[in-house]
Amino acid sequence: MMEDVRRALYDAKDGKGRRDIKAQAVKYEEETLSHERVPDECFGLIVEILSVKELSTKPGVEDFLSNTYMDMKRLTSEQKEKLLDAASKHYGEYDRVEFCWVLCDLVARSYPQDVALNFFRQVSGTATHQGEEGVALGLDILGSASGQEPVLMKEIKAIIHKMSD
Repeated sequence: MMEDVRRALYDAKDGKGRRDIKAQAVKYEEETLSHERVPDECFGLIVEILSVKELSTKPGVEDFLSNTYMDMKRLTSEQKEKLLDAASKHYGEYDRVEFCWVLCDLVARSYPQDVALNFFRQVSGTATHQGEEGVALGLDILGSASGQEPVLMKEIKAIIHKMSD
């Protein structure tokens, strides 16, 4: 099943590719929902999307990250760590703002504040312009969720200042 989804993602072309990817995201979600925990085979596809530029640049592939956001409680701690590791290693390659927005939203809402802040601090130095947009969104979510906590806001401002240099 996941091999068919994976193959369809690689085969998706511009034009109707977004529709094809959306259909594959639905198949992916149906498969993950049929298990108590997200199977490693399914999760491996998410890591691949985060790690392979050919996939992360395809319009609509962020639907898989949106599905992952809904599945975060069903991921093991090891899977959550692998997701963040793959995103950290490849964030500088992400050049689709929608992909960056969804990924940074997921990180800001799904990880402890200190982990998310460290992620944003780390990737802000290598981010594309689109990636910086994602980081800014993630930082905004963190700041809002904290009630604009002064120490956190100082950290957020430092990261944003670093990106604008």
